[in-house]
Amino acid sequence: AQRHPSGLLVDLVRLFLLRRSLAFDRALEVLGPETCHFLLRCRALTCCRGTSAEMIDPLDAAHLAAQTHQDSASSGEIWLFANIALWPAMGDLFIATDCDEQAYEEGRFEPVMYLSVDSFALLAII
Repeated sequence: AQRHPSGLLVDLVRLFLLRRSLAFDRALEVLGPETCHFLLRCRALTCCRGTSAEMIDPLDAAHLAAQTHQDSASSGEIWLFANIALWPAMGDLFIATDCDEQAYEEGRFEPVMYLSVDSFALLAII
């Protein structure tokens, strides 16, 4: 079944901004095998299997993503979720930030949770 082109954008927003899971096969379709492989190896994406949400080793998941000819039945119960938020900045430039649910201690690493207007202003002068 062919999907509407806006479905691609909707799935990207769900995955990287709304922190929803995406079926492995759909993630391969949306991101492409090469990008999916890269994001799994960098641990920007996490894979889990079935209703028990058993975590899949990132390198094993990346190997699955690299196998574009795999049997779709074997990946039917595998889901992906993002460990980062991806924000479109300009053109094909995206900025990865921490997810907004991360807590931090005063005086320690403070996560970057979103892009604000001043961030876009800095991009404009580059």
